[in-house]
Amino acid sequence: MNTRLQPLFTQFLRSRFFLPAFFLALSILLYGNSLPGEFVYDDSQFSVQGEMRTPQYLWQTWFRPSLPRMNTYPHYRPFTYFTFSLNYLLTGESPVWFHAVNILLNGLVCWLLFLVMQRPFG
Repeated sequence: MNTRLQPLFTQFLRSRFFLPAFFLALSILLYGNSLPGEFVYDDSQFSVQGEMRTPQYLWQTWFRPSLPRMNTYPHYRPFTYFTFSLNYLLTGESPVWFHAVNILLNGLVCWLLFLVMQRPFG
């Protein structure tokens, strides 16, 4: 490595931006192949639920036990439905943006888990 770049590289490795960048890069590396994919499993239910595509539904997600008209297996996933609705309102129904947001959230959760586990195990 160039001797002039080595201090900058070492400084970056020790900076507070290295770990978030590392976990984001790892998430992209592991899940980036999902970007061109379609909706799968229960994600397709979102695309047929018209009421989930309105701004009013953003706040209802935190207080509803399950997807509307899908009470066969009720579950409570408010953050998931909130991000689905917000994704749709901001970017439309293209699965690419839904997958990109999920990859970003995965990198964020990995970094946060690392920070939490670093405290007890130092």
